[in-house]
Amino acid sequence: MEAVSNLPLSNSEDLRMFAVDGYPNQKSQLAEASWATPNYFSAMRIPLIAGRLFTADEKPESHTIIINQAFAQKYFANRNPVGGRVSRQDDHTRWGTVVGVIGDVRHTSLEEPAEPQIYNSDMEFGGGYIAVRSTLPAKPLAATIRTILHSLDPNLAAGNIQTMGDLESEASAQRRFQTSLLTVFAAIALLLALVGLCGLMAYSVSRRTREVGIRMALGAQRRDVMLLVLKKAALLLALGLVSGLVASWFATRTIQAFLFGVGRHDPITILSVCALLAVSGLIATIIPARRAASIDPMQALRTD
Repeated sequence: MEAVSNLPLSNSEDLRMFAVDGYPNQKSQLAEASWATPNYFSAMRIPLIAGRLFTADEKPESHTIIINQAFAQKYFANRNPVGGRVSRQDDHTRWGTVVGVIGDVRHTSLEEPAEPQIYNSDMEFGGGYIAVRSTLPAKPLAATIRTILHSLDPNLAAGNIQTMGDLESEASAQRRFQTSLLTVFAAIALLLALVGLCGLMAYSVSRRTREVGIRMALGAQRRDVMLLVLKKAALLLALGLVSGLVASWFATRTIQAFLFGVGRHDPITILSVCALLAVSGLIATIIPARRAASIDPMQALRTD
């Protein structure tokens, strides 16, 4: 079991002022500060990018710290962050030495980029979180954790025990609801569009009944009639897709806030949607096309 003062996605945050040696510091610049035990990063599978992690024999007076990539890229640009010095809070006379750089961790939100983070090793915090990595099921493991904590200190209260999957689910709950709602609306819009296309093609076939009869009387096969209807439907679909692509190109700036993990002009997503619309549209025209191919030429010629 490892401990940390502020667990990611736990709605706990500690912002501290700091200064970086050799950097043009600004007044009241802030970074997320945490205190962690040596094996916390391994338990959370946070990768080590450079340097080393904390050790069990880390002395409090050594003032060693670990920073994340966002911190290193911003405050140690074009220089090696390992060995650099960062002040302790707003006291520029107390310096901590960077011993390692870890991968970025989204602390407060899954959607926002990681902020600069500083991890301290001296454990100067009164409360925090315990991180446990295990292959056991969550419920039996929670009971075991409570038993161990009670055996260590009967007065120690164990709060809500959750898996990181639970925290990720809570953090993305609002976006999942919005996505589900948009999916329902999109499905309704697609259904209405397909019904409209099917009705439009059926109306077009009814207006061209005499033309179809003449074509079939002159030797056109049923396959030719179906291709005639499908070609017109394909033209309408192509015009609709082009118009939709142009509109979506400008609309992405507005809906960018709703996108997570997808680029503004993600080609795979765009091509997938276009393929879905094209296939759905062509399927919707099969009924009118089959109806046109089944027209009796003699009856069609008698139609006014």
